[in-house]
Order: sequence, then structure tokens, then C-alpha cells
Amino acid sequence: MDNATHNKLQDLLSQVLQTEGTSMGLIRKFKPDDDELDIVCHQGFSDDFIEQFFSVKPFDHTSCGRAFGIGSTVLINDIEQDLSFKKQIRFLKELKVQFRSVKSAPVLTQRGRKVGILSVFFEQPKWDWHFRPHDKLEQEIAEILFDLVNRDSERALSAGS
Repeated sequence: MDNATHNKLQDLLSQVLQTEGTSMGLIRKFKPDDDELDIVCHQGFSDDFIEQFFSVKPFDHTSCGRAFGIGSTVLINDIEQDLSFKKQIRFLKELKVQFRSVKSAPVLTQRGRKVGILSVFFEQPKWDWHFRPHDKLEQEIAEILFDLVNRDSERALSAGS
């Protein structure tokens, strides 16, 4: 990904985080050839966290994997109460992760194609969620991720020829 695209995604993520009232979030791009979701930009996480969770799979135990797999927003009010996260609490604390709640939403094109995930994280348990306060920003993210996914697919086809 070129610097201009990365900077645009980073700016969009910053705007989403400001709207949500938090300082931690990430955007993942779907890689259909590998059936993986990779982080393309993030804010508020340590390098160790990013390295450990750089790639996830649809339907796995992470909020991102679950949201992409089911094609719907996943809300985790308190990771210490969530069965999937409970198994990872000690590991997350070792990474000095400072979040207790998370909202992960699939990023969809206007035609409904899943191209990535937008996740926002909060330091405290959260029960009062806001839905779709940043639709326009998500649509811009979707357009960029759609182009990136298509470029990756074209490269894979060219390499296979």
C-alpha cells in the first residue's frame, strides 16, 4: 500500500475514533486468497499487540474474525465476561493491552461485499453503544479497501500466469 493510501486510512480511522470517543482502533483488509484479515492501520496499540494479532481468520475467536464471519457488528461489552476473550485475558495483560470493550463491524461496499473490518476499543466496559455514527467515513474506508483487495487479486492472478 502506498503512503497516500495509508495516510488516508489513518486519517479516516482518527475521525472514527474521535466520533466514538476513544483512542484505540484498527482497520483490517480482507485477503480472499489467504482467507485472512490483516491490519492495514491502527492507533493506540503496542507493536507487540499488532504483531500478535496482525492476521486473523473469519469466524475465529477475535471480535474482528467473528464480525467478518457473520457479516454483522459484534459488540463485546466487557472482555473479562466474554467467553472467547476470557481464555486470553492473561495473555492480553502480558501485552499490556488496555481495553475492556470492543465494537467490530464489517466494512461493506455499496453492493454489500465484505472488504474489511473496522474495530474500536474502549478502556472501560461499555453498555451504551452508538450504531452507525460514521456511515460516510465507513463508506470511504470501504472504497479504499475494495481497491486494495482488487489490486491484490490482480497481482495474484498475474503472478500465477
